[in-house]
Amino acid sequence: MRLERGHSLLIANRLAGGGRPEHAIPRVRRTLDALGIPHTLRVVDGYDGVVHAAEAARGFDRVVVVGGDGTINGAVNGLLRAGADIPLAIVPAGTGNEFVRALGVPRAPEDAARLLVTGTLRRIDVGRVNGTAFVNSFGIGLDARVAAAVRAWRRGRWLRGRAIYYLAGMRILAAAIKPETVEVHVDSRRLESEAVMVSVVNARPYLARGIANGTLEDGRLDLYLVGPMARWRMVAGLLSRGGWTAHPQVMAVRTPRVDVSLPYPVVAHTDGSLLPPSPAFRLEALPARIQVVVPPLQ
Repeated sequence: MRLERGHSLLIANRLAGGGRPEHAIPRVRRTLDALGIPHTLRVVDGYDGVVHAAEAARGFDRVVVVGGDGTINGAVNGLLRAGADIPLAIVPAGTGNEFVRALGVPRAPEDAARLLVTGTLRRIDVGRVNGTAFVNSFGIGLDARVAAAVRAWRRGRWLRGRAIYYLAGMRILAAAIKPETVEVHVDSRRLESEAVMVSVVNARPYLARGIANGTLEDGRLDLYLVGPMARWRMVAGLLSRGGWTAHPQVMAVRTPRVDVSLPYPVVAHTDGSLLPPSPAFRLEALPARIQVVVPPLQ
């Protein structure tokens, strides 16, 4: 579907990516001005600000977010809460930027902004857990601990880029990980397992490259239960795409919904943003729920 020109709401999360949006905003605005695209800028500080700005997006023809995966997550949740089916465009300016890799969005702010003219619309699935939407993945265990570590380190702004995730993962693995006892209900089956990580993937896993990417238009989520394994194997799973998928300690199920429970509350994440501790998580796929601006089909 081709894009129509119209008024864009530009939401920039000043706290994303160690402050990267502050450098990207002038470049994006110059590009939009040159393309003749009217826009209104909202600069916010943090996740909640993104959600509130997106909730108020009615009346705009599209929303353009400047930030990373957490910023995208906030915009999607804001749009869904408002019931606004407004196309979402993305200018990557975060730490990981995993979602834009799944979509093929260019990294340079000018090139990403030009998609508002040259791009096309793609309708994709999102996931939802306990009422919160996610575009990439949900996780407990290893990647939730990494999300918490990265969040703490970013406050000091002494590390940036994807390396921060791998360094956090290595440090956590060096200290060893205690498996969690998890109970999973999926496809009319009840499973109980010892797991160092539970990941439910819509687009791309948050941390472990050893888990394969998801599919954005099939109405299903990919559940991975990662059991205890040798530490070297865990490290390899952080660095090699798909390396865990066939491992006997990894169970994979593609499903439209799944329930995960534990004996006690644990921290979880969606797209790298932390959720309040809970002992139970109900997950489901929301098929074809949002529109995103992507590069034109080749």
